[in-house]
Amino acid sequence: MSERRKFNYSSNSYTHIATFQTEFTREHAQRFSRQSIANLRRDKMEKDSIEEEGIANVQKSFLWSSRLLRCMGVWPLKNYFPIFLFFFSYLCIHCTLTLAQLISAPKTMDNVVSNIAENILLTMTLTKITITRINREALRKLFVEIEEYVLTEKYETTEEKLTFLNYTKLPPFFIAMIGCSMSLEEVLYYTNRLMEGIECVQTIRLEIIFTSYEDDQSGPVEFDNNVLKRPLQSDSRTTEAFELSQPIAVDNYCPQLERLQNTLLKKLMALVNSKHVIPLHTNDGVRGPRITKDNNNQLC
Repeated sequence: MSERRKFNYSSNSYTHIATFQTEFTREHAQRFSRQSIANLRRDKMEKDSIEEEGIANVQKSFLWSSRLLRCMGVWPLKNYFPIFLFFFSYLCIHCTLTLAQLISAPKTMDNVVSNIAENILLTMTLTKITITRINREALRKLFVEIEEYVLTEKYETTEEKLTFLNYTKLPPFFIAMIGCSMSLEEVLYYTNRLMEGIECVQTIRLEIIFTSYEDDQSGPVEFDNNVLKRPLQSDSRTTEAFELSQPIAVDNYCPQLERLQNTLLKKLMALVNSKHVIPLHTNDGVRGPRITKDNNNQLC
């Protein structure tokens, strides 16, 4: 009797274990093991870290946006009317003057292109800050809603969180790219203006040299390293010469350059016609003016 009870008990236990294993290993069931727990924890930590990184990027974007818009006085969440008024007045005056210059100046290609290239960015900036200032209430509500939604919304799947993270990486990259390009543009702009000023100074220096040479025809003139020296006064009249071995190379230094070149050519022709200068060929085949005296101390 006892053996039969033992057999029945053991057979029932075996049946329960088999039934449990069968139900536990069905297709819709998942295995329960230490590795599964570790994987679940790792996935949860990855999701949390992705969400935290995305929220940090959003906060950085809001911070940099607020800093840049505060500089112009158009940050919607706070009123900066004095700063906005200063920049608005400055841009209005600048754009109005450049437009008046475009209307009054000769309609040449250089004048039109240079005026538009300088004024188009400032006009776009003026338009944007004006629109932002007019619609500041609607933008303020939009910023508040976006900030609350981003900080309180919980993303369930990894895909959603990765999409959110990739989207929040765009604003800092965009701000860095815009800052670098604007800095490079400003450096090139002011460097170009500096070079134009240096070239204009060199052109004016050439004009002063030739004007002084025309006024000092009473005596020989000596040039040393392209620097004008006053006429040499000497009791002993010796044969002295002034020779330009190379022609004057004049490029487009400034807008007055063509007029200066024509003036210099007229002065040289006047000197040739007055027999103070006779054109000669130098050794290297370049034509240049020359002033000489013969043995009788006469100009020829």
